[in-house]
Amino acid sequence: MHQQPDTDSCSEIQHGIETDECGSQCRIPSQSPGPYPEPQPAASTYSLCLPSYVTGVPKHLALVTLNALREKGAFTLPPAEIQTYLISSYIMHVHPDMPFLDLERLLEAVILRCRGRQTSMLLLQAVMFAGSIFLDPVYLHLMGYTSRRAAMRDLFGRAKLLYECGFEVQPTYKLQSLLLFTLFHEDDLAGSSFWMGEAWNLAKTIGLQYDLQEVPVDESSSELAFRRRLWWCVYTRDRLLALSTRSAMHISDGDYNVPMLALADFKSCFGTAEAYRALQLDSDLRTDGTKTALALTFIYKTKLSQLIGRVLMSQYTIGSASPTTMLYYPRPTPISLSDFLGMENDLDVWETSLPSLLEFPLPLLSPVSQAEKIIYAQRAMLHMIYLTCINALHRPWSSSAQPTSSDPWEGAFRDLSAWKIEYASQAILMIATHLHSIGLTNFLADTAVPSLLSAMITHIVRLNSDILVAPEANAVCFVQGWECLQGLREKYEWARHAAAFIRFTTRSLRTG
Repeated sequence: MHQQPDTDSCSEIQHGIETDECGSQCRIPSQSPGPYPEPQPAASTYSLCLPSYVTGVPKHLALVTLNALREKGAFTLPPAEIQTYLISSYIMHVHPDMPFLDLERLLEAVILRCRGRQTSMLLLQAVMFAGSIFLDPVYLHLMGYTSRRAAMRDLFGRAKLLYECGFEVQPTYKLQSLLLFTLFHEDDLAGSSFWMGEAWNLAKTIGLQYDLQEVPVDESSSELAFRRRLWWCVYTRDRLLALSTRSAMHISDGDYNVPMLALADFKSCFGTAEAYRALQLDSDLRTDGTKTALALTFIYKTKLSQLIGRVLMSQYTIGSASPTTMLYYPRPTPISLSDFLGMENDLDVWETSLPSLLEFPLPLLSPVSQAEKIIYAQRAMLHMIYLTCINALHRPWSSSAQPTSSDPWEGAFRDLSAWKIEYASQAILMIATHLHSIGLTNFLADTAVPSLLSAMITHIVRLNSDILVAPEANAVCFVQGWECLQGLREKYEWARHAAAFIRFTTRSLRTG
């Protein structure tokens, strides 16, 4: 494999360019340029030096826009050594959850510096941001940040600037970056649901929702597999955000005809052995067993996401929480008992169809290697999503006082729903507590936070109920769930809000 030296490619742009497509629309917020200042341009010529492994400056952008982007740190990248840590963090924590990257191409460009390989500056900045969510705080401090929140905010801001100013013109790179933008929760005006909507609109413009095997196209099998993975990442993220935040789904089941993923679709989403060695990642991450386990986990998550969409559409209705926010609320009239039992049966079928390597028993030995930890955490999160879906299915049914039929068994099924909610909540807390006890809390994705919150609310209700079995055990389970939630506060704004809500609720119950 040929390598080229780590040199910068400099684009020299003369003064006098005044207008571009983005110039009047680009929003560049006031923020610090970050811990890596860059030299000022010369008075007569603006020279923008970008690393050789990223694509060059687009010609449609004006000098004033490029200068503003540079001053705000949009082109600033961490030192090469820190980049390797951020990319390693991304591969271990983010990529298994959303395997839309062609890792081989990215790593050949950024890590191995192979001649002719380049990647997008926008996508690379988005990967840097996503990797910072899970990166060891030691390296964040070496980058000059005082906290993870500060690092995430700054790194996200760089990618956001590039996106809003139209620096990237390749739609696939933009779509991949938008999916990573949904991991940032602190922007009130442009939260996860907003970025998900942007991603869906862009996916439609490139026809990602269509199966290209049904039309004559000049696409290789690897490109078709990449499109399928990217599509199902868009779809799955849309469903999980709706389940987690009650935000309206953007994609309807009639909008697409892409077939379900197969193991063969994941061949190009793993890096080469040479790249993994350069990143100091375990060789076990590239074994056939690891690849199969991670691919199957995502495949079954996409299948579960289809059921999540059905549950939300049938049991909930869209309502306005604010002039700009639409959320799901339980339907005032529940669905019929037969429809309800049909969806419950579909969830049972999904669970029983899981291969043995995706089952989640409590192990006798804790995972040790990087691969074991990643597989274990992904498997645990898959079951947490399943249990949260059970909760979402049964909660409107159990809380509704209006019967849907004259069936005498309906009341018994309502009691069964209440029991299933308690079972699912306790199981979620048990999984989270176990991950916390073996040091894997850091592996939990953002969607684990709403699962924990829902489970803890159920336990608060039980702890204050007159009819309570094993109150000591329930109290211990609640405390352990609280500790796990506290461990996620550093990374996720959702966790900070959830912890504040739980604290307020328990305090109100004590004083009320």
